[in-house]
Amino acid sequence: MNLAYLKKIIIFLSSFLVFGQSHLFAAKYQPEFDHTFYLTKYNDIKKRIGTDKNKAKKHFLNSGIKEGRSPSPSFDPKYYLNNNPDLKKAFRNNYQKALNHWLEHGIDEGRKSSPGFDPKFYLKKNSDVKRRTKNNYRKALKHWLNIGIKEGRTASREFNPKVYLNNYPDLRNRLGKNYKNLLIHWLIYGRKEGREAIKKVTPQKHRAKNEVAEDEILYELLDILTK
Repeated sequence: MNLAYLKKIIIFLSSFLVFGQSHLFAAKYQPEFDHTFYLTKYNDIKKRIGTDKNKAKKHFLNSGIKEGRSPSPSFDPKYYLNNNPDLKKAFRNNYQKALNHWLEHGIDEGRKSSPGFDPKFYLKKNSDVKRRTKNNYRKALKHWLNIGIKEGRTASREFNPKVYLNNYPDLRNRLGKNYKNLLIHWLIYGRKEGREAIKKVTPQKHRAKNEVAEDEILYELLDILTK
């Protein structure tokens, strides 16, 4: 048996053990995992494991996905199923299957995967990216994760990072033009607080005390996790 073939077998078996027998991920399509987002969103996990990146990812792979937890701003398994009725019918609430589908087929089909990312909308809104990626949704996702989100590009009908920033002085003061952290804020707290992320509104200054307290916790976590 030659060495190259043996390496392939080892890689396959390693993937098999990590991801489980029934729903093996395609080796070249691994889930996007953002430990900052995951530990900020799920405080119960952070209390158990602290801010360890590897433990956070291990939790997601072993338990989190089965519970319907979101690994990054680009994918929310519950949102994915609820916004794709055919998959909801086929998979019910099997979030592992939902993630597998997204990785292997959904992104190539241009399906909406989270409130913050819609591949078709992203390319429609950003013609330069559409030309560069030749309308390839997987490449569009990669562009957004590596470049677009940092530039404050709009990737969803539900969220415009620059509008969100301009609408709220408290966010400008604490997060500046860190558009990724602004998106994390909106996904975790902003939507729940009813903050406007699409239409321009008169800058909002006054909010309930409990909302202010929640935001302070978020700011502290982001400061710790992004250092």
